[in-house]
Amino acid sequence: MPRRLLLALTALFSLALAGPALAAPPDAELTAVGLSPAAVRSMSDPVVVDRAGLQVQLDALTNDLATFERMLDLVRDRRERKALGDQLAAIGDRLAVLRTELRAGAPARFDRPDRRSDRRADRRRDRDRRDRHDRRRHDDEMHAATGAQLAALSESLRQASFRKDKMRVLRLAVPQHYFSTAQVKQLVEHFSFSSDKVEVLALLHPRLTDPENTHTLFALLPHASDRRKLEERITGTPAP
Repeated sequence: MPRRLLLALTALFSLALAGPALAAPPDAELTAVGLSPAAVRSMSDPVVVDRAGLQVQLDALTNDLATFERMLDLVRDRRERKALGDQLAAIGDRLAVLRTELRAGAPARFDRPDRRSDRRADRRRDRDRRDRHDRRRHDDEMHAATGAQLAALSESLRQASFRKDKMRVLRLAVPQHYFSTAQVKQLVEHFSFSSDKVEVLALLHPRLTDPENTHTLFALLPHASDRRKLEERITGTPAP
């Protein structure tokens, strides 16, 4: 038990020390505020890390360390428990030193002389942001009917006695909802005549959330002539 505990802690500690690299923009000159070039040259292996990302990892590691300290009660041997506790305390002290050094580190600044590149990058970011917004809005608009909405519509179709009444109910509901092909298959079951099924499938096709699965709907029509009619209704061109 103590060895597994110590190995797990060592692995976590190693991961935490590998801070995320801070990527500089293309052709940017990096300077450290409050840190002279001479001080940088005196360092054996200077690197730039993201302070915020490393801070998050240190916080997570501190929480993990507290968990391991609580797990010491599982170690029955008193000497092993003390030895492991001393090692955990030493690691806690090292974490405290790292946290202090992280707070005292010189912040980095990127100097980008080419302002035209900045403007182009800003325009690209704005365009990407608009595209993401449009995609989210499109996804929201194309959301399939909920289970409750589909159940309510199915119940209305079931209560309609005549085929014309069923079709009227469906036409009133279609503009208010989108449907998946699986939901369309459930709705088609309320109609007995093949001509009505063709009408229903043609009516619901523009409201599909997964039009790439349209081909699965043709299996609902047992006759080839009905499948050709549906193809003509969907594509707007005579089927071969």
